[in-house]
Formats: sequence, structure tokens, C-alpha cells
Amino acid sequence: MESSLDTVSNNSMGFGTGIDWNNTEIEKNATMLIRLLGLHEAGTLSPAVFNNIAKKYSSKLEGSLGLWKQYYNIQEREADIYGSELNRAMEQNATLTARQRIGDITMEEYDLKQAMIQWDIENNKDKANIAKRTSTNSINYMIHWTTRPGNPSNK
Repeated sequence: MESSLDTVSNNSMGFGTGIDWNNTEIEKNATMLIRLLGLHEAGTLSPAVFNNIAKKYSSKLEGSLGLWKQYYNIQEREADIYGSELNRAMEQNATLTARQRIGDITMEEYDLKQAMIQWDIENNKDKANIAKRTSTNSINYMIHWTTRPGNPSNK
């Protein structure tokens, strides 16, 4: 019987960012290696055949994991960049408010700059949240796949 965890799609985990194919490749290649090990342990493959096929799938898995790691690192960097931009906008907001309170700028100038700063704050907050959620979801996806019921490596 298939559990609900086995049917979770990448999109329901927050994916849809173009890296979905890589997760499928990771799953496929890891599963093939695990199945290959099972056949080898059962003695149904010669060492030469096992080594030949294992090298192929190991290489593919290594490449897919490398791409996944790069993607994760990019998402983390984007979250950091947007977080820094958010902090900068919040500092500008505090400075602007202080300037308005001491009468250094007109209300008209304050309103105009305040609107631009608020847009920066909301825009960077949204982008930072999306980047952070995407990188967290990619980690959660890997944990989900390796611990799900029915995963050949959990037997």
C-alpha cells in the first residue's frame, strides 16, 4: 500500500523552480544503485558487470547531487542578499522617520521617500522569504526522500 508520503510531488513541497528534474534524477540514480547492490549481494551479477553499472550510476548521482548543492547554495546566497537589502531599507526607514521628526525634510518629501522605502521593504521581505523557503524545501525534500517508507535503502 502506498503511503501519502510516497505520493508527495515536488510542486506540493514548494518546488516548481526548474530544479525538479534534478530531484527526480537523484531519486532514480540512488534507487538504481540500491537495487544494483541488492542484485550484487544476491550473487546474480558478476563483479565486472556490477562495477561497470555502479560506476555509471554513481557518476550520474554525483553529478545530480552537485547540481542540487549548487542550487541550494544559490538560494541561500539570494536569501542573504535580500535579507541585507531588507536591513538596509529598514535602516533608511528609521533614518527618514528621524529626519521627519526633527523637521529636516518636508512632509511631501517624507511621503515620497517613505513610499519608495516601504516598497523596498516589502519587495525584499517577499524575495528573502521565497529564497529561504525554497532552500529549506530542497533540504526537506532530500530528507523526505531518504526517510520515506518504501525507500529501498530503509530496508
